[in-house]
Amino acid sequence: MTKSISRHYSTAWLAIFAACLLGCGSESGVPGQTVSGHVSVNGKPINDGKIWFLPQEIREDSLSRVAWSQIDDGTYSIKSEEGPAPGEHVVRIEAYDRSNESKEVFDEDTGETVEQVVEVVDQLLPPEFNSRSGLSATIAEGNNEVDFELDP
Repeated sequence: MTKSISRHYSTAWLAIFAACLLGCGSESGVPGQTVSGHVSVNGKPINDGKIWFLPQEIREDSLSRVAWSQIDDGTYSIKSEEGPAPGEHVVRIEAYDRSNESKEVFDEDTGETVEQVVEVVDQLLPPEFNSRSGLSATIAEGNNEVDFELDP
């Protein structure tokens, strides 16, 4: 389990943002596809997480796009307007445990130490499901139902 403060950007977020700049949006004329499904770990639904579909092949003609969705109570749904293009995709899944932590920080305006509450996000899944994902999915034209049962 890795702790990180939510206001810090991770390398994964920067990589996803860069890939999105290469391929997000519908300017390519290739419609996105609808994708939905269920995600569970050891038979229990992920209550709070995210799922990404990253094209295995980034093409210069912008036919590739990164798509993602929030996972709530084990389900996710991506509408066609925001969905991935047809083809092979690497899938990244994150599951979170969020909590608030009180920290003392120096307030430059007042010159005093004050207590501040920050959100701490624990990543519950090992890297083989997210930053070093071995998960994949084939997205077809139309509606796609893609379920993942993870067994860390």
